Amino acid sequence: MASLLSLVNEWLVRALVLWSFAAYLVLLLFAGARRRRASGLQMLLLWPAYQFAHLAATQALAKLSLGSTSQEVQLVAFWTPFLLMYLVGPDNISAYSVEDNVLAGRQVMRATVQVVLAIYALYKHIVVGGNAGTLLPASFIMFFLGIAKYMEGAAALWRGNLGNIRSSLKRLTPKGLSFDLKSGGEELDKEQALLAAHDLFYVTKGAFTDYSFGRTPPKRGRPRTRRKEFSQGWKGVRKVVEMELSLMYDIMYTKAAVVHTGLGYGIRFASPLFTAAALSLFWLHSKDGQRRADVIITYILLVATLVLDVRCLLGALASTWTYAFINDTSWLQSCIGRWHGLRSFVVSLDPSRLFVEEPTSYRRWSGTIGRHNLFRACTHETTSLLSRLVKFVATRGLWMEYQYGYLDGLEIVPVVGDLLFEKVWEKLKSAFEPEAPEPEPDYPKMPEAPPPEAPKKEEPRIEEIVGDPRFGFRDRRKVDEALEIGSEFQEVVLTWHIATEVFLLCRPRNLASFKHVKAIRELSSYMMFVVAVRPHMLPGLHLASLYEATRDALKEIWHGNKSSHCSTKRENELANILLNKEEMRPGSEPDSRSKLYDSSAILSDGTQYARLMLRRLSTPNHANKKESSSDLPKHYQLPDLWYGEVLDLQEMLEGILDAWVRLLIYASIRCSRDSHAKQLGRGGELTTIVWILAEHAAIDQKTRHD
Repeated sequence: MASLLSLVNEWLVRALVLWSFAAYLVLLLFAGARRRRASGLQMLLLWPAYQFAHLAATQALAKLSLGSTSQEVQLVAFWTPFLLMYLVGPDNISAYSVEDNVLAGRQVMRATVQVVLAIYALYKHIVVGGNAGTLLPASFIMFFLGIAKYMEGAAALWRGNLGNIRSSLKRLTPKGLSFDLKSGGEELDKEQALLAAHDLFYVTKGAFTDYSFGRTPPKRGRPRTRRKEFSQGWKGVRKVVEMELSLMYDIMYTKAAVVHTGLGYGIRFASPLFTAAALSLFWLHSKDGQRRADVIITYILLVATLVLDVRCLLGALASTWTYAFINDTSWLQSCIGRWHGLRSFVVSLDPSRLFVEEPTSYRRWSGTIGRHNLFRACTHETTSLLSRLVKFVATRGLWMEYQYGYLDGLEIVPVVGDLLFEKVWEKLKSAFEPEAPEPEPDYPKMPEAPPPEAPKKEEPRIEEIVGDPRFGFRDRRKVDEALEIGSEFQEVVLTWHIATEVFLLCRPRNLASFKHVKAIRELSSYMMFVVAVRPHMLPGLHLASLYEATRDALKEIWHGNKSSHCSTKRENELANILLNKEEMRPGSEPDSRSKLYDSSAILSDGTQYARLMLRRLSTPNHANKKESSSDLPKHYQLPDLWYGEVLDLQEMLEGILDAWVRLLIYASIRCSRDSHAKQLGRGGELTTIVWILAEHAAIDQKTRHD
């Protein structure tokens, strides 16, 4: 037993160094996957690698600092600079989450301790140990490089904090485009969209940090650059927005903010030279008395570091961040043409070019959205064995993210995506259109008689409502009505989801626009996914109990009323059950509540909306005593599709899609900036793209007004 413990203790540092190096390689290969989709096997490897890279390197440094001094350990101590490099990770990751950037100030103490441990280990085993030979200058060279990269990683965390980004914007002057966009109906390609995103990046940085540039004129004098950008239509603006969000990801979650500076380029130019010098010195160093395994490990670390340093140098020089750096440095602007040639050469060496159309494709949003349809979830059980396993071992939140975001998630069909973004862009442009002032009349207006006072409605007493032990959703609604407060946003989404599904399942089966039906279903399921799985991306209170109560009530109704010999689909049968229960009223009074209302007010309201919309397809709907508007909650975000003249199916679908687009825009612009920033590191979100589109639309209106 003692010999086993001695063997483990002897090889512990070597194992930690190798594991730290392996974790570094995993981060290098898979960290970029978070930019498009933060789920699947890659993320399963990424999180443990990020945690273990820090843990293994710290433990190895502590072990070397406190261990005994011997010639055999001398070569192991030479690995301390590599441990410092592995602690901060490769250039494509600096933070795993927003919280890492927020806690950047606390990293100062930890960084100080780790650097002191590395210095002490180097001094103890190599400087004082004696007989170091050429290993001594090689150690100093690699130690200097390791300290530089370690400090650079700590600075990247600091600069990725939203508060520090906001401070940097105070010294920034907005710029116009540094080149002419394509015209004549040509579509903006991804490469040009990325270069335009660099010039207009201040829009996204200002949005994420709540910083307004006001009416500061562009530094570069191209008066029509904004108009040229928007002449591309929503497709061109969407590409630029997606590229801007990708650049924001670089600032917050990678080392781009420190790599693409004068000091950062200097470190990348020096790294291959320093590593090659250290490799040459180690080649000349006598290996007598050293373990063969330690010599092999040292060669692996040095050669791998040299190869990765060359790769990082070429990647940094070919990055479009270098284009932005050259463009902002007056004495380098003449090198723009040479940079384009260098970028083309480096991109041609990338093996991924065999599988993607353009080198910038990885920067665009994946177009994948999560889906959660309450009707399908309540009428179908989860059949995937893997999903059941995840549900058993993970928390409910992680399982729902996996089930509805990864397994059920889908990429938006191009025809549906085009319709959706076209509607969004129309809404945004109409919202920011300058209003024409009304002409003043040439004659004085006669004072209007004051309107007669409406009879005061007896309002419910707040004390009685709150004191009721049955205080719940329906009682909270009474409080909101008493205080004249609109409904919570999650309540609106739940109600409109029920209304939409019942309407689509029971609508007449005549010819209708496929893309409208598809767009409505996908947007409805996506908004329900956000309510159920990512409520932090929505404005207002996070009412998990409201969603759970609605889901449980719908399940109970399905299991208590489903037929074993029904020829229709399960979802259609459930929709008919809801319509029938909404028609059933236990009391004799015409305005009495339905039986469905006793189960769930959300289900009752949504079904009532759907019933009125279905009836309006054939006969005019006019409010009467039996179906007065007071029975329905005042959802100001929804259009009035239930009362009025007869509408055909296409007009009704247009109205329903319009309502979902409005809810999407409302959720996007009212979501907190921190939530947008967190989701940016998890593959991005549709609501974040719509939010930045709104920021561009507002600036476009301001530019045209000026």
